[in-house]
Amino acid sequence: MRIAYLLIFICVIFSCQKKDESKVELNEPTIVRNPIDSLKKDPEKEDSIISIEEEEAQEEIQKAEDLTPTNFLENLSFKIDTVLTDSKGTLIYLPQGLNNSDVSPNKKFLYALNKKSNNLYQFDLERLELVESYQFEKEGPNSVQPRIWYFQLLDNNQIGFTDYHSFGIYNFQTQKLSSYQFSEKDFSDLIDTPTEAKYESLQFSADGKEIYFLHQNIEREKVYLGIFDPKINKEKLVDLVEFKFLTRLRFTHSEGIAHHIADFANLGVKVEKNRVLIYSKGTSKVYIYDLTSGTLTFKSPQHEIVPNDQIPPFSNKVSSSEEVREASNSLVFQISYRDFLYDDQREMYFRFASILEDTDDLNAKSEKEVYLFAYDKKLNLIGETKIDELVKVPNYPFFKDGKLWSYVNIEDELGFAIFTFNF
Repeated sequence: MRIAYLLIFICVIFSCQKKDESKVELNEPTIVRNPIDSLKKDPEKEDSIISIEEEEAQEEIQKAEDLTPTNFLENLSFKIDTVLTDSKGTLIYLPQGLNNSDVSPNKKFLYALNKKSNNLYQFDLERLELVESYQFEKEGPNSVQPRIWYFQLLDNNQIGFTDYHSFGIYNFQTQKLSSYQFSEKDFSDLIDTPTEAKYESLQFSADGKEIYFLHQNIEREKVYLGIFDPKINKEKLVDLVEFKFLTRLRFTHSEGIAHHIADFANLGVKVEKNRVLIYSKGTSKVYIYDLTSGTLTFKSPQHEIVPNDQIPPFSNKVSSSEEVREASNSLVFQISYRDFLYDDQREMYFRFASILEDTDDLNAKSEKEVYLFAYDKKLNLIGETKIDELVKVPNYPFFKDGKLWSYVNIEDELGFAIFTFNF
């Protein structure tokens, strides 16, 4: 019998909305083998070198029944164990949970960043305890960006920080090794407005030598993968033609200094050793960009139990904040796909999706239908299932030793719900 639990998820976020903050003070380690009731169902430079690739990607359309004789997830069952970490007397302050975190390649350590204090916590996932804390400077020669958007572990014991237009590389002695801030001449063909950022989802390559980002041009219905080498100032844009419909899932309106934004596409980038995955909350489809050959592959899995895409409204042209809300209402109860999760033990990917229950009383506690999909290493769809016992998608999940770990806050203590899957 599967055990389900509730994790809070907010479906629609408008700009300028302040996130709630809470302090977490951890006790001595505790292990709960049968999860508590709160986890169950219904609980509480030089001249730039610019190139734009517009060649058609190799398209691959897969159906689960065409690839495997059986549905890999057809007989899925699981159990959940809940574990709490030991802070060793340190007051852990994570106002945004694990929103900015990363797991070491060997899956032994979790690093979680408090973006307000620039304090980076290191947890040992084997011993379930805090082992180190790194304080990065806000001012001075080794300072990090004022507003860190993304934190990333890099090769050679280095750390990468990015915001919306700059990035820097540091060591664990909190020393700055290199940094770069984009100027107006960089990627000058791309627009940059308060409602359309020039650089979205800035991330490093594993060695820190290149930067990848996404860009949407709503007016022209264009989506690009951007690649930048700061050492030689080389710029490259890859046109993601099949993602142009996703620009119709974004609605913006400005009134003076107030900007109203609803983005249901929520594009994402997953940087791996030799390739980059580009995906979206609004579609099952995914692009694979091979970093060695420059080959672009477009995967279009055809699901049987859920819609493959969100259906955009007739138009995303809005002229008031009220129209932004109305357009959002046409999408909020549609399918929402999540990140691709790699299980290195099974050498395959998993991906969650959810559909919010249609209700007039929409809030953070509203239930969802939760789905899980399985893919092989080439991202061919090999299984899909609805998980009836779950009413929320696991929070900040990652795989370790073949088990799915998901962040959970239990009575203001930092912990994890660990899923053991049986197929």
